[in-house]
Amino acid sequence: MTNRTDPHAPETAMRRDRILFGDGRALEPDDESLDSISRRLAGQPPEGSDRPHADSPFIQKFLRRFAPELRSMAGAKLIEAEVVECVHGRPPLFDLSSGQGVLDPREHLPTDIQPGARVWVAVLEADTNRPATGDSRPVCSLHLAQGCRGLSVIESIWSGGLPLEGTPVERMEGEGWVVDVHGFKTALPEEESENPAAEPVRLNHPIRCLILHYNPANFCVILSRKKYLEKDRQIRRRLAMSRVRPGEILEGRVQSVGPAYAWIDIEGVSTELSGDDAGFASPKENLAALQVGQKLSVMVLESSGDRLAVGRKQLQPDPWVFIKKSIQPGSKVEVVVRSLQADHVKVDLKEGFVGEIPWREAGWQIEDPSELELYFRPRDTIEAVCLSIQRETSKILLSTKALQTDPLPDIQRKYPVGAHVEVRAVSCQDARAKVQTDDGYYGFILAEDLSWSGPVTPRQFFGVPPGAPARAVGAKRVKAEVLSVDPGARLIRFGVKQVKPDPFILLSREIEVGRIYEGRVVKVIAVGTLVEIRKGLVGLVRKPDHAETEPAPAEGQTIRVMVLNIQPDQHRIALSRKAAVEQQERLEMQPYLTAPQEDRKVRMKDMLQADILKKFFEKREQ
Repeated sequence: MTNRTDPHAPETAMRRDRILFGDGRALEPDDESLDSISRRLAGQPPEGSDRPHADSPFIQKFLRRFAPELRSMAGAKLIEAEVVECVHGRPPLFDLSSGQGVLDPREHLPTDIQPGARVWVAVLEADTNRPATGDSRPVCSLHLAQGCRGLSVIESIWSGGLPLEGTPVERMEGEGWVVDVHGFKTALPEEESENPAAEPVRLNHPIRCLILHYNPANFCVILSRKKYLEKDRQIRRRLAMSRVRPGEILEGRVQSVGPAYAWIDIEGVSTELSGDDAGFASPKENLAALQVGQKLSVMVLESSGDRLAVGRKQLQPDPWVFIKKSIQPGSKVEVVVRSLQADHVKVDLKEGFVGEIPWREAGWQIEDPSELELYFRPRDTIEAVCLSIQRETSKILLSTKALQTDPLPDIQRKYPVGAHVEVRAVSCQDARAKVQTDDGYYGFILAEDLSWSGPVTPRQFFGVPPGAPARAVGAKRVKAEVLSVDPGARLIRFGVKQVKPDPFILLSREIEVGRIYEGRVVKVIAVGTLVEIRKGLVGLVRKPDHAETEPAPAEGQTIRVMVLNIQPDQHRIALSRKAAVEQQERLEMQPYLTAPQEDRKVRMKDMLQADILKKFFEKREQ
């Protein structure tokens, strides 16, 4: 390409493009820091061996699409011409100094260009790309002239390692963008277009990029917006850090909030704001109070190397000086419950501070942190006593227990052992239920004290569905008996089943030791067999007490057993199948032993036939 360069365009373009890094406000004519930094960051053009993305499918598709247009520039000559004729229906004419030229019929002259105006045109040489006009005069192209001037700008920027500005004009099936740079078509691969800290590329919206690769042989220019944004951020940061001083106050906007830091955008520079320096509360609470996009003033704390740290609390009066004057340990304050935490209650003080009530200081009858929900609800207003003010940990410890009277004397006086009381269940666990009396005192009922009939959990007894929270017990009330008082926990132990007589004791009075009963085998266990001899009355036949002459019992079978022992307090009945069989044999032998001498022969014959004596003597031999 000969005589292509516009002597004014590159200089103007470079002068303009030098301010594309940053916002341009900090630049002055004699400011060389930006130019030197940008050249150092961008570096020199890569060698021919370094061709990022040059062989990618996207670039190959780009070249197939725009190669004819790019090749036509090789045979073009760039001339500044004067418009001599603009007549409707005829192609415009240009004065080329060496003669007149005609505008390419595929193009149109802008309406704002009139005869006498001077414009840059590309004169097409006679080749396959020149359109057939039927006119011997040279064919001129405004479009190619603009592309040639754009290529001149690109070559100047490329040699200087500077950024450029272009407009995305087409998206190629998600593989990348076609970017127009002063009329010259360039390629922007998809992976070089995006950056999480910047807005996405949009059609017909100007963007700034660095030249990643330029091949003069086929005029292929590959851009990178991602690298430009990275370099731009570095330059902005270094410029900002070189100008700010510790103690300076700046305005910024919250960019993002993390678990330990918040990032503040100050004129395009991301600075870190730690949770400790974000306020006078705990680091977690300080960061939770920030919102993305929020404007705030910060003070520069440190500016060294690549680190720029700012603080917010340095611009605020120290509230701990005020709170020590308004609240003293031991004083009573009014607070509002904010939330229930794992081991404490978080409350808001009227002075704007946040306090904590440890669960052990929440009440006399709280056994576990999980019970805080029984006593506190968010947004409730309560009174508490200040225990301590810990400036180092930013904590104000409070106590509601200190305002309460020790309930133990009243509990022991009002609820003697054996008294029957109506209670309301407030929460249920798998092994115990917590209940409350009408006077507001708390107690508990163990699972073993709920029913005489068999094992039942508090959730089953009070109708709490599986998976439901512990406090989802409704308003069910039951009558219970005071079993004992726990002086340490200030809790009353209640029992529901103790209100009614023990049915085992009542039933056990109906049976006699040494008597034989028929019972149903309920279950066969490792140590023996459980046999129900009365409805609701089950005893145990241990393995040694089974009759050796009888087959092993099965569940549901009816057998005869003898009662050996009854322990009502332990709900135990000892049974023996062996003793029942032996007694039955003795009863069967009794008629023979008590019969007259003359009748024994007949009876002996009958017993031999009945196989009774055989069993009797075998037993004696054993």
